[in-house]
Amino acid sequence: MVTEKQIFKEGYAILRAAKIEYSEFDAKQLFENAFCHKITSPLFEKQEADAAKSEKFLSDCKRRANREPLQYILGNWEFYSLPFYLNENVLIPRADTEITVEAALKYVNDGDTVYDLCCGSGCIGITVAKYKKCNMTLFDISEQALSVARKNAVLNGVFASVERLDVLNDIAEKKADVIISNPPYLDKSEMESLQPELRHEPSLALFGGDDGLDFYRALAIKQKQSLKLNGLFILEIGEKQAKSVTDIFTDNGYERLELINDYSGNNRVLVFRNIF
Repeated sequence: MVTEKQIFKEGYAILRAAKIEYSEFDAKQLFENAFCHKITSPLFEKQEADAAKSEKFLSDCKRRANREPLQYILGNWEFYSLPFYLNENVLIPRADTEITVEAALKYVNDGDTVYDLCCGSGCIGITVAKYKKCNMTLFDISEQALSVARKNAVLNGVFASVERLDVLNDIAEKKADVIISNPPYLDKSEMESLQPELRHEPSLALFGGDDGLDFYRALAIKQKQSLKLNGLFILEIGEKQAKSVTDIFTDNGYERLELINDYSGNNRVLVFRNIF
């Protein structure tokens, strides 16, 4: 008889051999997902391993060994203590993006019209709408991403409009009080040197043009038409982009209100007011 514990050790060995950084954590997550119970369960030590569940677990470990992100294999991930569906059509929500949510919760008022541009999975806008009684619309150019965002709104019991918008070329019909965005911001050199796991994430959601700033220019100039006078932009940025993004926005009629660092002390969020 092959026990669940023995199967776990086999999968864990696959990840260790592939030099996966957090092999034990990933193996644990994949095991509990496949077997539908915690490793701490009494079943783990002596229970005979179900063949189908074992096959799934070992197959998932091989996917992870090939550097497919854990979150895509699981098909879900927690963000700001809320559950979100994920697939390869959207970026994986990261802890640093919770800083963007915290900034939005500070500035968004109940009753505000709020847009989440380049929404991806919808994790930012849906989380804000979960905690603020605002009128939220999620926008993205990708229909596949919008499909994920719709599922996540339902999953979290949030009412939000979900619409297609190309932020480089289109504008929303109604003006917002607050626009939140975590746009693509990697530059050409960063795209060429992506870590193996990041290569599985959609380049459409990563690449911000040769200098990484194409979307910030579009947000500051094109999307100014989507923002009310004295309305706010809350933007996630790359850690080296604070000055460049500030220059783009202040040159186009915005006042910088705040620069916020992430948990590692890196520049992560900028807040601007549309002053003219």
